Amino acid sequence: MRPVFVLCLCTVILGTAAFGETNEERFRAELATDSTNASLLYNLACVVALDCRAEEAMELLTRSIHHGFNHFEHLLVNDPDLTTLRQDPTFRDQVYAAIEKRRVLLLGELRKKPYLAKRNHFELAVVAAELNDTARVIESLASAFEAGFKDFHALWNNSSFGPYWRHDPFRELADGAFDNTFGWTGSDEQKLFGLMTVWSEAKRNFAFFDQVPALDWDAECQSYIPKVLAAESVVDYYHLLQELTARLQDGHTGVFLPGSTRRDFDNLPVELTVIDDQVYVARLGRTEELAASGLAPGMAIDSIDGIDARAAIRKRVERRFCYGRTGGTLAIGMGKLFEGPADRPVRLTWRDFDNRSHTAAFTRTLTQSDSTRFNYRSWITQPTVRFERLDGDIMYCELLTFNTREVVDQFRAVFDTLDLATVNGFIFDVRYNTGGNSSHGFAVISHLIDEPIPAAKWMSRKYIPTHRAWGREESWFDGGQMAEIQPAEGERFTGPVVVLIGPHTFSAAEDFVVPLDYSDRAILVGDTTAGSTGQPLSMLLPGGGTFRVCTKRDVYPDGRDFVGVGIAPDVHVALTHDDLVAGRDAALEKALTVAKNKIDK
Repeated sequence: MRPVFVLCLCTVILGTAAFGETNEERFRAELATDSTNASLLYNLACVVALDCRAEEAMELLTRSIHHGFNHFEHLLVNDPDLTTLRQDPTFRDQVYAAIEKRRVLLLGELRKKPYLAKRNHFELAVVAAELNDTARVIESLASAFEAGFKDFHALWNNSSFGPYWRHDPFRELADGAFDNTFGWTGSDEQKLFGLMTVWSEAKRNFAFFDQVPALDWDAECQSYIPKVLAAESVVDYYHLLQELTARLQDGHTGVFLPGSTRRDFDNLPVELTVIDDQVYVARLGRTEELAASGLAPGMAIDSIDGIDARAAIRKRVERRFCYGRTGGTLAIGMGKLFEGPADRPVRLTWRDFDNRSHTAAFTRTLTQSDSTRFNYRSWITQPTVRFERLDGDIMYCELLTFNTREVVDQFRAVFDTLDLATVNGFIFDVRYNTGGNSSHGFAVISHLIDEPIPAAKWMSRKYIPTHRAWGREESWFDGGQMAEIQPAEGERFTGPVVVLIGPHTFSAAEDFVVPLDYSDRAILVGDTTAGSTGQPLSMLLPGGGTFRVCTKRDVYPDGRDFVGVGIAPDVHVALTHDDLVAGRDAALEKALTVAKNKIDK
């Protein structure tokens, strides 16, 4: 079975039309010291293509392929930045000529540089897949595995292999190699190696050790040696690793169970919330069981499977997961509370509005009576954009995700039709946006500004072994600003802007809030955000699960922290029990008041 690997909730920095020449200058400066970087060459080609310099863009794409860029479907079909370039009838022929030259280069390197065998054989398999040469795909991939290739993330995520997963010889070869490398045996060697991977990768790459000053990472990992060795199952083993990485208290760092262990898992269509340390029902799915029980939003949950509800949340969620340290774990993490084997019901004890106690067991399934699947609020991403006119002259726009370019296209499709002379305020709602690609949020912001504004700054640890030997403190690589957001072409909205935020606001959604807050372009209403963004580095663990560690430290343009702290609203409106029972959106009501009255910071 091909494992499913998802890059979740990470910040990505891309060259897009929204930032124009600023990104071109940055990419050229970086290429001056790293002229063979295929990704930089590709991103520069995209910027140049958007500026209608087709010949130069094609030359840069050719150089990018020459130096190893191999996400060909993205290049040939999906990347919107290359749309104009693809209209040239010779475009595909030029790309395939570059791919063929890359194939010849790789074959030559195999003869001259055998130590590159695993990388080159894999790239030859990608090239063969793009050229529809099935026999060479199998031959090259087998050679890559024989030479020690283990980067299954690259294998799963390269779209050139997409059709081949339905091809039995390819799938059997890939699955067999994966099982040989990462298949769970439960041996002491496997258990220790997984723990060593978590320990060493976090020790070398984690960007926020200063925010957990009481944690002795070496000692903590050492204390887990007897625990992981005693784990009786792969699930028990992974739960221990989750407990360990949760001690780092970072929303972009953690361990995820192998997909094979969760094939028979399901969840309960009941979403809870915590208000003043009391657990309440927040939302319910539409099932016959729930309808018959009388359970309703606002009712207090006393116990889950016989355990005090608050204690159950600490044990099942907070102990093993972190989604930020300002309420994010209690918000986003609720999706983990009831996850488990589908054949085991969940027993709840609750109090109705007359304080009478009830107990019932509920089937663990998200399938509702109408056969649709219940989604927790932080999982809902469709429609990506929702517009609504409030009180005649205030435009409300809910942005549910920045995970896809679709959010930019949908926003522009509606924004461009608005008569902005009739709009006296804009409310953007990112309370349930858990992130995606930061550049998509920046593209929205570009329609709200008349002059450039800075996005967050970033840095990453810079480990130089010799400096350590000399006793020097570790330094940081200063990445500068993620972007300087440029005003979009065409008409832009310059009136009052309010942004609704809350504990589900996470990752790239926080990157969206930072420049608006820093530049005083928006008033923030609601509750403090989760406080987590960055760039995770992911690696596989024994059994096929994943460990990711946050490598990138983002701060406000003036250096203020928001990761681990959260972004506080200018106007605080927390969820109350009364509002929950009444179904009242007090934060939206306050945002409307702020927008109507043009209240400043």
